[in-house]
Amino acid sequence: MYGTRWFAAAGLLLGIGFLQALDTPALGQQILSENSTSAALPAANGPGQLPEVRSNGEWVFKTQVNEVTVMFTAMRKGKYVADLQRQDVEVRDDKRPPAEIMDFRNEQGLPLRLGLLVDTSGSVDNRFHYEMQAASQFVKQVMDQQHDRIFVAGFSHRPRVTQDFTNDPAEVSKGLGKLHDDQGDTAVFDAVVSACKKLAESGDRQPVARVLVLISDGDDNASTESLKDAAEIAQWDEVTIYTISSNPHGLNPIGDEALQNLAEQSGGRPLFAGSKKQVAKAFARIRDELRNRYAVSYRPSEFKPDGHFRHIRIVATRFGKKLHVHARKGYYARPVLADVASAWPRP
Repeated sequence: MYGTRWFAAAGLLLGIGFLQALDTPALGQQILSENSTSAALPAANGPGQLPEVRSNGEWVFKTQVNEVTVMFTAMRKGKYVADLQRQDVEVRDDKRPPAEIMDFRNEQGLPLRLGLLVDTSGSVDNRFHYEMQAASQFVKQVMDQQHDRIFVAGFSHRPRVTQDFTNDPAEVSKGLGKLHDDQGDTAVFDAVVSACKKLAESGDRQPVARVLVLISDGDDNASTESLKDAAEIAQWDEVTIYTISSNPHGLNPIGDEALQNLAEQSGGRPLFAGSKKQVAKAFARIRDELRNRYAVSYRPSEFKPDGHFRHIRIVATRFGKKLHVHARKGYYARPVLADVASAWPRP
């Protein structure tokens, strides 16, 4: 018994020493370069604190790693440029070049975590059934069953998940089929916040592309969160939002502005579908953009986790010609936590 306790205590001391060693940039960077994740989580363990103990008895050590991942598209004369190389892209973060470019790849190399968030309130019109059919077809076209995961949720005054994360398009279709017009109030911003948190907490240990497709007219009469809150949380959680309005553009200016803000501030696009045919075209545009996005990950220079908004600018050129780049405008500076080691089981 005495020996067991001594071994446990020694292991704990070694673990704390290991945690403190990670505060040195060389060791921390070496370990995090393979396993870091860009998911934004609340600040937790600090130097010298005890490790987190998971329900399975593992001790998990955490340290801060400030890494930003930005998704973007590059176009020339209205066509996507699909063969950019790392040397073709220049990043500026708060007008400074990054301290280090960690990774550059076509987004097809990243697993997709996608949420389909559908307004089921009384504001939904008679195109609802067709929109669900178009969404189901979109999933079949965009999903890589080996690597991607998708969930489905509807909302009126509160969100309701009808299909949790799955890699099966048939299950996604079933989840869409469970949605119905419930004639309730509409809490768009609350639903967006909930969906972003779900995407950020999907449990991935590697970088992933987080995308939310919101189908709504943008009217909100029941949220506790504001439009500003929802947009900021999407940026914090690195979720790209594509909005598909169930109204033609200009019919509902307040709703249009909300959908436009959510999309553009997160690096997505607002799409307005005035007819059934345009709904299918909206999903097709999202599909094409997802297939042609790039991901660049970097460590910003002179980073301070002080909460201020850091502006991002990406310049891409091909054969000396500057390309039209579409990306999110920036992010709020806060530390990111990544699991860096899990150690001995709890004695």
